Amino acid sequence: MHVTGLVTHGTDRCIWALRTPSLNYPQTKKAIEWLDVFDKEIAAVEQQGKPMHELNEVLTLKEDQSIVWTEDKRWDVLMNIAKILPGES
Repeated sequence: MHVTGLVTHGTDRCIWALRTPSLNYPQTKKAIEWLDVFDKEIAAVEQQGKPMHELNEVLTLKEDQSIVWTEDKRWDVLMNIAKILPGES
Protein backbone atom coordinates (compact mmCIF):
# COMPACT_ATOMS: atom_id res chain seq x y z
CA MET A 1 0.00 0.00 0.00
CA HIS A 2 1.28 3.46 -0.91
CA VAL A 3 1.08 5.87 2.06
CA THR A 4 2.92 9.15 1.61
CA GLY A 5 0.50 11.55 3.23
CA LEU A 6 -2.18 13.84 1.85
CA VAL A 7 -5.91 13.86 2.61
CA THR A 8 -7.49 10.44 2.96
CA HIS A 9 -9.88 9.17 0.30
CA GLY A 10 -11.17 5.91 -1.12
CA THR A 11 -7.76 4.46 -1.96
CA ASP A 12 -6.86 4.27 1.73
CA ARG A 13 -9.59 1.77 2.60
CA CYS A 14 -6.92 -0.46 4.17
CA ILE A 15 -6.33 2.19 6.83
CA TRP A 16 -10.00 2.91 7.56
CA ALA A 17 -10.88 -0.79 7.76
CA LEU A 18 -7.53 -1.56 9.46
CA ARG A 19 -6.85 -4.29 6.91
CA THR A 20 -3.69 -5.55 8.57
CA PRO A 21 -3.13 -8.29 5.96
CA SER A 22 -2.74 -5.48 3.39
CA LEU A 23 -0.40 -3.36 5.55
CA ASN A 24 3.18 -3.85 6.65
CA TYR A 25 4.14 -3.27 10.30
CA PRO A 26 4.97 0.49 10.07
CA GLN A 27 1.79 1.09 8.05
CA THR A 28 -0.26 -0.81 10.63
CA LYS A 29 1.21 1.31 13.44
CA LYS A 30 0.43 4.51 11.53
CA ALA A 31 -3.09 3.31 10.68
CA ILE A 32 -3.78 2.62 14.36
CA GLU A 33 -2.39 6.05 15.28
CA TRP A 34 -4.58 7.68 12.58
CA LEU A 35 -7.71 5.93 13.83
CA ASP A 36 -6.87 6.84 17.45
CA VAL A 37 -6.43 10.51 16.55
CA PHE A 38 -9.65 10.44 14.54
CA ASP A 39 -11.53 8.88 17.49
CA LYS A 40 -10.14 11.55 19.84
CA GLU A 41 -11.26 14.29 17.46
CA ILE A 42 -14.78 12.84 17.33
CA ALA A 43 -14.88 12.61 21.14
CA ALA A 44 -13.76 16.25 21.43
CA VAL A 45 -16.53 17.42 19.09
CA GLU A 46 -19.12 15.34 20.96
CA GLN A 47 -17.94 16.71 24.31
CA GLN A 48 -17.91 20.34 23.15
CA GLY A 49 -21.10 20.01 21.13
CA LYS A 50 -19.59 21.97 18.25
CA PRO A 51 -16.79 21.68 15.69
CA MET A 52 -13.32 22.22 17.10
CA HIS A 53 -11.85 23.36 13.77
CA GLU A 54 -12.87 25.60 10.91
CA LEU A 55 -14.88 24.07 8.05
CA ASN A 56 -11.95 24.63 5.70
CA GLU A 57 -9.58 22.53 7.83
CA VAL A 58 -8.97 18.82 7.30
CA LEU A 59 -7.16 16.23 9.36
CA THR A 60 -4.20 15.15 7.25
CA LEU A 61 -1.49 12.54 7.22
CA LYS A 62 1.53 14.51 6.08
CA GLU A 63 4.43 13.15 4.03
CA ASP A 64 6.56 13.12 7.20
CA GLN A 65 3.83 10.86 8.67
CA SER A 66 2.65 13.50 11.16
CA ILE A 67 -1.10 13.81 11.69
CA VAL A 68 -2.19 17.45 11.81
CA TRP A 69 -5.05 19.78 10.93
CA THR A 70 -4.33 21.61 7.69
CA GLU A 71 -6.14 24.29 5.71
CA ASP A 72 -7.86 22.83 2.65
CA LYS A 73 -6.54 25.11 -0.09
CA ARG A 74 -9.34 24.03 -2.46
CA TRP A 75 -12.19 24.74 -0.02
CA ASP A 76 -13.35 28.05 -1.53
CA VAL A 77 -13.27 26.74 -5.10
CA LEU A 78 -15.15 23.57 -4.17
CA MET A 79 -17.76 25.47 -2.18
CA ASN A 80 -18.40 27.67 -5.24
CA ILE A 81 -18.84 24.57 -7.37
CA ALA A 82 -21.18 23.05 -4.75
CA LYS A 83 -23.61 25.94 -5.29
CA ILE A 84 -24.79 24.31 -8.54
CA LEU A 85 -26.11 21.29 -6.60
CA PRO A 86 -29.82 21.22 -5.72
CA GLY A 87 -30.43 22.72 -2.29
CA GLU A 88 -26.91 24.10 -1.95
CA SER A 89 -27.38 27.62 -3.29
